[in-house]
Amino acid sequence: MKQYLSVPEAAAMLGITARAAWQRIYRGHLPYRRWGRRVLIPFKELALFMDGLPGHRAEDVLARMGEQQEMACAEGHRVAHALPARPETPHGQER
Repeated sequence: MKQYLSVPEAAAMLGITARAAWQRIYRGHLPYRRWGRRVLIPFKELALFMDGLPGHRAEDVLARMGEQQEMACAEGHRVAHALPARPETPHGQER
């Protein structure tokens, strides 16, 4: 597993868009490191952040992502990212 993730990779793990991840970084809600001009998300800190959120644990999300990746490979498909199921909200309401 990678030690650092890009913002889009971290967003996929969180089940949010890359734009929403950037907003959380700017607000100071998401842990990150700068390496030159790059913004990287430390995997361990993201896992701790996710464990503090209600709902899914980081380990469960990673396990599901791995299972979906294996199933896609067995079928000959490539999966960019696999997200956990998110509860639906009525139209017009924010999460």
